[in-house]
Amino acid sequence: MSVRSSLLTFGLLVAASQVFSSPFKLYPGYYLSNSGDSVLCDFRFSDWNTNPKTIQVTVGNKTQTLGVTDIKGFGVFGYGNYKTATVTYHTNKIAGTSLPEEFTDDTESSTNFLKLLVSGNYNLYELNLPSRQYFFASPQNGEITELVFRVRQKDMRVDEDPRYRQQLYALFSNGPISNENNKKITSAHYTSADLSSVFRQLNGTSITVDALKVKDESLEFELFAGALVNSFENEWNGHYSKGNKFSSSISPTFGVNLLYFVPGNFRSFALGLSLGYNKYSIENNKTDSVVFYSSPAWHNTTQYNEKIHSSNSMMMTSLYGMYFINKKSKARVYVKAGANVNISLTKERNMYSSYHATGSGVYNGNPTGVSTYDSDGDVIMETTSTFFSWMLGLGVSAGRSKLELAYFAPTNMSTEGDFKISTIGGKYYFTLFK
Repeated sequence: MSVRSSLLTFGLLVAASQVFSSPFKLYPGYYLSNSGDSVLCDFRFSDWNTNPKTIQVTVGNKTQTLGVTDIKGFGVFGYGNYKTATVTYHTNKIAGTSLPEEFTDDTESSTNFLKLLVSGNYNLYELNLPSRQYFFASPQNGEITELVFRVRQKDMRVDEDPRYRQQLYALFSNGPISNENNKKITSAHYTSADLSSVFRQLNGTSITVDALKVKDESLEFELFAGALVNSFENEWNGHYSKGNKFSSSISPTFGVNLLYFVPGNFRSFALGLSLGYNKYSIENNKTDSVVFYSSPAWHNTTQYNEKIHSSNSMMMTSLYGMYFINKKSKARVYVKAGANVNISLTKERNMYSSYHATGSGVYNGNPTGVSTYDSDGDVIMETTSTFFSWMLGLGVSAGRSKLELAYFAPTNMSTEGDFKISTIGGKYYFTLFK
């Protein structure tokens, strides 16, 4: 294993040991005490499929469990904000095999941590209970009320209660409803995406985007640039020369990268697709002689100058997974692994031999005179137009910037023998539209 491979493997093992040695994960955020004070803290949890009734927070060295009666609300940075509220909601089932034949008016009241989806002149909240999902609306600092959605099934026919759409129309009652808003309301399903869109339209320019960060940042578009070092491990023979070995070739790299953060994991996991540029241009020049000697009456000496050379420009297409290790720090360390497909952009990408040689000797006791041999470039090894390699990466992310060390494992580019290339390099990423 080469030195650079050993160093990269060591770095990845150290990073991985931090992941698996930690008994729990901490996520930075805050909570609002009942007196109105904002307290910075760390949260202990992985994710919520339903809204929690209690949370575990750590302030300094003290860890405590807080319930809905203990605080006014809390927020997890990069995930969302929650407000403590007592709400009333209908218990009518909306999914399953035993739907009621008529819309039921049965209600329950409970105190919960409601997740804030949209904030502004009108706020939209979400409550996920084990039984079903609910949404609530309120004017700024006003009463929180349920957006009512019910379902009934009779004679194999399923009907939905349109009351929540009527409530949305009422929120727009301060002015005329445009055709665009009317279409948005009539087509809105009882989902966080559709209702959030309506409330953003309702709030207009007064909307704040803090509660929407997870949705807006689930996709990130990045530009990157850096440098790559391409190395070649094998030795090749030319027409005359033996044991040719290429030095490493340095290439600029640049491209685009698309990241998708998996929902519900606090931006810990991401899938990525990148397109980048790489190039190598290599050659080895050798001047020497080749001597053939059988007897004083039969021998030959060839003096030669031979250049073995190859060059290629490639588009590197990488598909990978990424895991962020530390959630507390503003500078987050990550590891990544995936597959890379290299697509050649150069037509004349094979390995060539160009040479000039002169030979003279004795054949059957007679001098042969001087012979000259020239070639502008004979193919001595063909290379493929597309080849595959595995990739590993280690980096740090802070704000809109990332620095990364990437390694692409050795892979064969030849259709006829061993012509292996491995690549290591550094890249700087910048996130757009964040």
